[in-house]
Amino acid sequence: MPSTREAVVRLRMLGAVEAFVDGHRIDVGPARQQCVLAALLMDANRPVTVDQLVDRVWGQRAPQRAVGTLHSYLTRVRRALDGIATITRASGSYVLDVEEADVDLHRFRDLVTRARATDEPELYDQALGLWRGEAFAGLDTPWVAMVREQLGRERLAAELDRNDLALRLGRYADVLPALRTRTTEQPLDERLAAQFMVALYHAGRQADALEHFDRTRRLLAKELGSDPSPPLRRVHEAILRGRVDEAEPAAKVVRNDLPGDLADFTGREDELRQVLAAIPANPGAPTAVVIDAIDGMAGIGKTALAVHLAHLLTDRYPDAQLFVDLHGHDPDRPAVDPMTALETLLRALGVPGDRIPAGLAERSALWRAELATRRAVVVLDNAADSSQVRPLLPGTSRALTLITSRRRLVDLETARVLSLEPMPHRDAVALFRAVVGRDDRVDREPAVVEEVVRLCGHLPLALRIAAARLRSRPKWTVANLAQRLRQGLPELAVGDRSVAAAFALSYDHLTDLQRRLFRLLGLVPGADFDAFAAAALTGTRADEADRLLEELVDVHLLDQPSADRYRFHDLLREHARSVALETEPEADRVEALARLSDYYLHLATTAGAHLGPAALPPRIVHPPADAPEPANGGEALALLDVEHANLLAMVSLAAADGPREHTWQLTQALWRFYFIRGHLDDWITTHTSALRAARELADRFAEAEVLKGLGTAHWQARRTSEAMEHYQDALALYRELGQRKGEAAVLGNLGLLLDRMGRYVEAIDHHLEGLALYREIGDRRGEGTTLSNLGLVCERLGRYGEALRHCEQALVVMREFGDRWSEGETLIHLGIVHHRLRDREKALRCHHEALALMRELADRDREGQVLANIGQVLSESGRHAEALEHLRQALAITRETGDRAQETSVLNDFGEAHRAAGLPSQTDHQRALANALDIGDRHQQARAHVGLGHAVAPTDPEAARLHWELSLAVYQELGVPEAEEVAAHLAVWSESTEPA
Repeated sequence: MPSTREAVVRLRMLGAVEAFVDGHRIDVGPARQQCVLAALLMDANRPVTVDQLVDRVWGQRAPQRAVGTLHSYLTRVRRALDGIATITRASGSYVLDVEEADVDLHRFRDLVTRARATDEPELYDQALGLWRGEAFAGLDTPWVAMVREQLGRERLAAELDRNDLALRLGRYADVLPALRTRTTEQPLDERLAAQFMVALYHAGRQADALEHFDRTRRLLAKELGSDPSPPLRRVHEAILRGRVDEAEPAAKVVRNDLPGDLADFTGREDELRQVLAAIPANPGAPTAVVIDAIDGMAGIGKTALAVHLAHLLTDRYPDAQLFVDLHGHDPDRPAVDPMTALETLLRALGVPGDRIPAGLAERSALWRAELATRRAVVVLDNAADSSQVRPLLPGTSRALTLITSRRRLVDLETARVLSLEPMPHRDAVALFRAVVGRDDRVDREPAVVEEVVRLCGHLPLALRIAAARLRSRPKWTVANLAQRLRQGLPELAVGDRSVAAAFALSYDHLTDLQRRLFRLLGLVPGADFDAFAAAALTGTRADEADRLLEELVDVHLLDQPSADRYRFHDLLREHARSVALETEPEADRVEALARLSDYYLHLATTAGAHLGPAALPPRIVHPPADAPEPANGGEALALLDVEHANLLAMVSLAAADGPREHTWQLTQALWRFYFIRGHLDDWITTHTSALRAARELADRFAEAEVLKGLGTAHWQARRTSEAMEHYQDALALYRELGQRKGEAAVLGNLGLLLDRMGRYVEAIDHHLEGLALYREIGDRRGEGTTLSNLGLVCERLGRYGEALRHCEQALVVMREFGDRWSEGETLIHLGIVHHRLRDREKALRCHHEALALMRELADRDREGQVLANIGQVLSESGRHAEALEHLRQALAITRETGDRAQETSVLNDFGEAHRAAGLPSQTDHQRALANALDIGDRHQQARAHVGLGHAVAPTDPEAARLHWELSLAVYQELGVPEAEEVAAHLAVWSESTEPA
């Protein structure tokens, strides 16, 4: 009902359930009867079914005569509300007709919406003043508990927005009491904590603000196992600097992965209305809206509707709009498992790969935690079943999930199920007309248009294809189109003759070259493809393949999601594959896939060559006539990013159907890409498949190569024992085969692993053994890599002269071979050694050269490392502002890439730089210590203890001594020169602090 008078709240839920007439409270009956009223008020002016009412009032404990009892309650409620509201019944549902402004909840939501739009503090005050305690006070059913929690979150969100506005307006004293109360009730809410700290600071209570941060940090660590979020840390740092006005968090970059909305989207008004009615104006509904097709039918427009809805809802869910194809019904690709889907979704929200847990439950929990603070709409497209999507659902009501599936997901808890039927005849005709466009032929033959719509089965995809055929044939009449659709064409494998007629008609009117490409593309295992892949598949040139692809797009047999990428709708891909299996000779199919496999092996090898040398050139039987040729490491990484999913699919295809040797050759070409991008799951999965293939082929060399790669993958995943085991197995195989180059490479890898483990002397022994082998077989490139790594370990042990000599020799070799990445790596090592030798000018020169190289190669990990090294040198040179800026950039990169080890080092760098600049350093070293303990980095643990000792020494000498003694013990165990420095400092410091 629209409101026509000044609003007076007569029906209350934000506290006890109450009703008022002329200002006097009236009796609304016992608790169950109040629950009936509350159940109707929540959906005021919308139908609530009898089953829903029974569930809301009794839950699982409904009495045998629940419906009869319900009717009695409804009669009494109707009588009690006479003059306030009416209750009507229609089609098994009840509707409470009421002025929404008469209901405190709906009045609250309206006021909050207006307050957020206008920034009027008084509106917030009016809204929050409607609350008289917790919602539905005195009532207790499962539904009441769920909605009470939901409404509590809405209340808190409004309070937080009100607080932000008050703080912006300088009304610190006004909100301080409420903030004090709320932080006690919600101690883990970081936004609330930040507001309280800002208010305390402006009240002149800086120490209390810092104490509250420390209390919140400890509680987050204890209860959630997490650190304070970046916004809360920014407020803390701003308070330390006395510049709280700079603490506003930077604007978020909104991730929008939605496919483009269809410009000619037509119909589905009933479905749109039904879904939108279930979604509140303010995000908070605790259910996911599920869109699925009846009987698993494809082509009915599930994805189009979900994407259209998501676009309509971007204003309500402005923080992120995500889309994932789960491939639940793909003949050539397995359904995306929840682990992989969660990795994709978490990365889309900016979670670095290193922070993504290995277990499903842990990933799911992290996903829910990430969504808990975001108003996001997530489209999970083409789900196989409920088990696939259940781990992907949010845990709170701020995010909305739209799911499409060919299967009814009736067993998905809390989901609203919407089954799409074929389009109503009127809508189907409108869609056909919209796709054809302004055309007199359609106007002249309206009856035939209706027949065409019926022949297409009222399915949107079939209608679009048929309309596109008519549009592209100006000489046809609509009757010509209908005549062709009436012919007895074969059914599609999914069994719908009308859809088969539409597809077969489009296929029959292709040229021979178009038909062949369409058929063969149906065999492609990946999600999408470009002209180069299509050219390899058909044995043609890329320009010819591109022209044919564009022609298939024109007749709606392919989609074009971006300028140079193409893909099938899943039903069309099934049709193309079916036609290929029926009409393409088996030998031709096998040869086409062999060409495609060779193309992807060529692509991976060519791109991988820019990232480092290959162990052995692959055997490519069908070299592609055209292929992308990246000019440098940055372009190579960009190419591999685009083709990542397709390369994974080709590894799976090679493992299943051959050529089996491509399985391990592809993985060997891709491992550096996985290393740089942090795709550890894919790295381990593909190498595990490759290991199985190598063993089935009885190819001992391939087995050794894959074991070496698996060792490095587990090393990067910080699974030290697994890495050591794989390296040892590979070493044994190389020695058995007499493969001295492989033996030398694994010895070098073991040296790096032992270096990370802090076993420096053993690391040097392995490097020296590998170096001797490289020199014996005359492998200059391997010699250079080993010298560079050997120099770094010598530096750690304080053997600076040896380190300098090794690194300088390595640099000569890398430049001799033009290996840009290894040159940059060696320059990093050389800069570190010069820094240790106090030659800051040479150190900076090496680091700046390395920085230019790593930026050219788009290696963000190494870029961050070099920036941190430069920051260290600048700090020791007294250039504190420049040093801190370089370290800020380095820290941002390490968090972007998820490199926990490098982040830990940079945090210690920050602490040392802050102390050198006369700034507080304790927090930096505390964070570094927490990280170092988490990842097992003993060197950084000791370094953090040194920094903490300096930070607390002025106020707590005993704590400082303890920190230094802890660091000394670790340094002595590691056998590094820092042990002598700390011991000397302790001795001097002890003398200076002895009592007279």
